[in-house]
Amino acid sequence: GFNAFRIPFCNEMFLPTSVPIGINYVVNPDLVGLSSLQILDKIVTYCTQITMRIILDRHSSVNSGSIKEFYWYIPGDPYYTEDRTIADWVMLARRYLTNPTVIGFDLWNEPKGDTPWLLWYAAAERIGNAVLAVNPKM
Repeated sequence: GFNAFRIPFCNEMFLPTSVPIGINYVVNPDLVGLSSLQILDKIVTYCTQITMRIILDRHSSVNSGSIKEFYWYIPGDPYYTEDRTIADWVMLARRYLTNPTVIGFDLWNEPKGDTPWLLWYAAAERIGNAVLAVNPKM
């Protein structure tokens, strides 16, 4: 069997104007009107009830961007900056600080071949240190 889920997300889902897509509301009427973050909360709550564990996995900045994103932010974009990436991880670390269900953070799913690896290494340390400042057990 298994005891953990890896849940992918994009930073775009944390925008107040972001709406979930691809949900069959006929099958999932309890999700109608919820934000993506509220849906994530429901998943975490359910996994807590059934003693499953979760690893949150940042796939991209924007919903459609994982294939063409070679950085952990979008260069030149005023919103999707490295600071935004860090702030979103810190928010998640705070949000699930007291919930033992969320056991790990995959800071950036599958960095691509054109990624500047030395820059990513340093950024991963900055992101990880910011998360650990909130939750040293993560």
